[in-house]
Amino acid sequence: MLQPSEIVLVNDQSLTIRWNDGHAAVYFADNLRFNCPCAICEKARKSDPESTEHKELAKTSSSVRIKEFKMIGRYAIGIEFSDGHNLGMYAYDYLYQLCQCDACRSDVTRIQGPVR
Repeated sequence: MLQPSEIVLVNDQSLTIRWNDGHAAVYFADNLRFNCPCAICEKARKSDPESTEHKELAKTSSSVRIKEFKMIGRYAIGIEFSDGHNLGMYAYDYLYQLCQCDACRSDVTRIQGPVR
């Protein structure tokens, strides 16, 4: 079972996760916010890129900061962002797929948000 062995809030822009398979990943606030798995954000993200809701999510995500995170059981983390949003539960398998390290970037099926 995929589990983080360490999660560190580096600053208000990023957090790092070392996974129990040895993979280390840096997650940036804008990508995490854009890819929030809550129903509201998922609907906006999957809408037409020219729609108001998609553009608003992209705009909000570009300037957001991470305020804090909390563990949710043994399967997810919750993140509170500077815009007050805190609805998403980031399951570990979902977070792992959001990694944008060089090795993971080459696997385009894993990239779901804007590439830094």
